[in-house]
Amino acid sequence: MRPEHGASDDGCSHYRNKNVKNRLSIAAASVAIAFVLSGCETTQINEMSYAQLQVVAGKIVKICQPYSKNKATLKACYRQEVDREMAMRENNRRRARAFAAAAAQGMQNMSDNYAQQAQAYAAQRPVNCQTYYSGNYANTNCY
Repeated sequence: MRPEHGASDDGCSHYRNKNVKNRLSIAAASVAIAFVLSGCETTQINEMSYAQLQVVAGKIVKICQPYSKNKATLKACYRQEVDREMAMRENNRRRARAFAAAAAQGMQNMSDNYAQQAQAYAAQRPVNCQTYYSGNYANTNCY
C-alpha cells in the first residue's frame, strides 16, 4: 500500500521487510541442514535398528582387526571402541541440542529486534489525516 497525500515513506520498507524474511529463511535452512548432517551420529546405540548396529559393529571390527591375535587385547579394544562410540554419540547429541537452542534464541532475538525496529519506525512516522465532506457527512482518513 503506497502512502498518499504527502505521508512519510522512505520507499525502502518493502525491501527491509523482504530482507528480514530472507535472513530468517536462511537461518531456518541452516538449522535444518545442521540437523540433517548430524542426525545419524546422534542416534544412540540402544535406539538403533539391527541394520544400523551391523554398520557400527563392522566399523569397530575393522578398527580392532590388528589386535585379533590376542583375545584379551581384542576384547579390550571392542569394549573401548563401543564406549568411545557411545560417548561420541552422546556428545554429538548434546552439541546438536545446544546448537538448536542457540539457533532458536538467535531467531527469537532477530524477531524481537525486528519488532522493536517496526515500533520505532511507527512511532517516528507522522500521521496525516484528511477529512472529506459530502453534504451532511464527513469522512476522515488517517495514514
